Amino acid sequence: MTAFMKNKELRPAFTKSVYEAAVEILGSREAGVIFGDSHTASSGRYSDISAMPDDLLAEMSNEFIIKYHVNTARGLMIRIGEASFNILRRKFDEINDMGNIENRLCSFEKKLQDTLQRLVTFISLVSDIPLELEKINQGRYCLNLSKKGIDKSTGDLPSYYFAGLLRAFSTWLDSRQNYSIEVLQQDDAQLIFQTCLTVKPAQ
Repeated sequence: MTAFMKNKELRPAFTKSVYEAAVEILGSREAGVIFGDSHTASSGRYSDISAMPDDLLAEMSNEFIIKYHVNTARGLMIRIGEASFNILRRKFDEINDMGNIENRLCSFEKKLQDTLQRLVTFISLVSDIPLELEKINQGRYCLNLSKKGIDKSTGDLPSYYFAGLLRAFSTWLDSRQNYSIEVLQQDDAQLIFQTCLTVKPAQ
């Protein structure tokens, strides 16, 4: 099976995971306002996976920009990213297997770097959003998202979704550490948003 075909088959499952997480965080009534549907994830207009737009993350971000204060929108996107990780882990063995005993027995730094790279590569594939992981130094990683790969009208909101996803993944991988997240905009020719994850040893 080609990478293109695999992506084509997996992307709807990723999109539905985002939708289900949004309904979980917003509640059915508020999600109905955002998605134009008064029902739940199991019975709403997007309950049929084939009816979901490929750019649901961008669509949701645009609605948040209209409805919420920017800080509220960012906070919601982080929570949706965190909630969607648990859904994605149940849907995709590729993600769940990253927590196997072999990985957990590795040194923390090696385990985190290797599995973060695998996660980012997989999420980039299934979301069709170009993502790159960059190690800044020990304990600090940045997920680079080029504006070329997203709808510019969404601003930095998709990056906050990925911030929540990364933090939830890292906490699941090793809950003994402390993780902080931030989103930065790099003023260069590529106009990259960076979602940075910093690990601080547990006290």
